Amino acid sequence: MGRTKKSRISKSHRKTNRKTHRKIIINKLSTNHTIIHILSIVKKYYESINDKIHINAYERAIYQIKKWSRDITKGNELKDLPGIGKGMIEKIDTIIKTGTLPIIKEKKLESKYSKYSKGNDSNGSNGSNSSNVIDTVLGFGKKIVTELKEKWNARTIDNVRTLLKDNKIKLTDAQIIGLKYHDDLVLPIPRKETEEIGSLISGMIESDGKKSDSKKTNNLYCFLAGSYPSGVKSESKDIDILCVSNDSRSLKTIIHNISTNFEIETIALGDTKFLGLIKSPVSGKWRHLDMRLVNLESFPYAWFYYTGGKVFNKLIREILKKKGYKLNEWGLYKNEKRVDLDGENGIGGENGIHDFIDKKHLMLHTEKIEKKIFEIAGLEYKTLKERY
Repeated sequence: MGRTKKSRISKSHRKTNRKTHRKIIINKLSTNHTIIHILSIVKKYYESINDKIHINAYERAIYQIKKWSRDITKGNELKDLPGIGKGMIEKIDTIIKTGTLPIIKEKKLESKYSKYSKGNDSNGSNGSNSSNVIDTVLGFGKKIVTELKEKWNARTIDNVRTLLKDNKIKLTDAQIIGLKYHDDLVLPIPRKETEEIGSLISGMIESDGKKSDSKKTNNLYCFLAGSYPSGVKSESKDIDILCVSNDSRSLKTIIHNISTNFEIETIALGDTKFLGLIKSPVSGKWRHLDMRLVNLESFPYAWFYYTGGKVFNKLIREILKKKGYKLNEWGLYKNEKRVDLDGENGIGGENGIHDFIDKKHLMLHTEKIEKKIFEIAGLEYKTLKERY
């Protein structure tokens, strides 16, 4: 009997310990989660009033806290992280002590925006069903949305379509395209579909590049950009393609060639940028397509810019700015002069950037340039995946 009682006590003790251990883990996770949740609600409020300074501050803080591997017990633990200032540290301390921020109660934000903090906070997506909300239509900015709501009491996509059909409102060509294909555009694009469309487009474009000059193996490459190379997302909102060429061709010529094989809608088209839609040969859905064309010299910077993630890009540009540098998709500059990193002007051989190199060596060179940028910024090198 004594042995049985001891066994029961031992089992009960182990069960209590397991519960306590689970509670400690949950509390550790919930502290950081609560901070992210509250900051995300406030960020959404500042987005609603287009306060870009506050939006950027909250985005940076959320980004850094998501990457913080330990339980935050006081805001000062984050003081050395880029983008975390004194004001944000004080807000984090307030959240740890009270579980909220005064602005939440003052502006009654919890009921308005709490649902928006459940998903990917740093990128502003939320996982809620927004397919019939006019704010989500491609090309619909704050001005037109406000007018539709206040003047016409339009709250849904169907409301707007009826108004347009009855000639009560006028929309731009881009807005009409966004409205027409909205039902397709709100659907996420599976990674596999992005891969297949990218492969078809790059295969066709690169084939045209070979035909244009028989003396060279190729003078035009295309790469899937955006979040795709990082592999962090199984779905995306659009398809980003970055093209690099060593001649003076225009993106308009490339888009014209694409349109002979695919159905496309053009929203904006210049010599180096295309914004539009493509009808997917994989799913039959219309997908948002962004394309950029750069020269060989600028490719490493364009790749860095278009694959690193919005918040990471802002952080590293701000760090470099404080050191006297300007970083954009075209290059790194100091005192308005381009900085030549690691002899980049000679990457193509004896004739420099005018000699094209194969994809493998182009990406190796790009990685070298990226590492130099991290070094100048005083940061440890991060892979594409680590930048999200």
